[in-house]
Amino acid sequence: MSDNSREFTRVMVRVTVNLADGERSIVSSRSRDLSLNGIFLYCEPTLEPGTTCDVGIDLGGEEGLVIRAQARVVRVDPDGLALGFEHLVGSDSLEHLQNLVRYNAGEVENVEEELRRHVGLRARPV
Repeated sequence: MSDNSREFTRVMVRVTVNLADGERSIVSSRSRDLSLNGIFLYCEPTLEPGTTCDVGIDLGGEEGLVIRAQARVVRVDPDGLALGFEHLVGSDSLEHLQNLVRYNAGEVENVEEELRRHVGLRARPV
């Protein structure tokens, strides 16, 4: 799929991601392709496609900000997992995710247009 046909802009960020599916936990400090609807994690691919999991994206810093989401494994590659966000958890997660993508996008105007087109993109209350 070409970058032009993607629904959301993807950005390269280095964040620590904690992933738990109820049976096991995975911590990955390498990621790629973060977007408003998912992320790819470099890790041992131990989960099957369709597995739901809880995700915490650690934004670092003194504030200890974390983007929390429920996600589903949408693809398994030899070098990791592609996760699709089912919903964001907590009132700040959507705002933090939007800002993280905005600040790392080459063309912020595209991200702003995506946000305008997806008015229903909202955080799920805790």
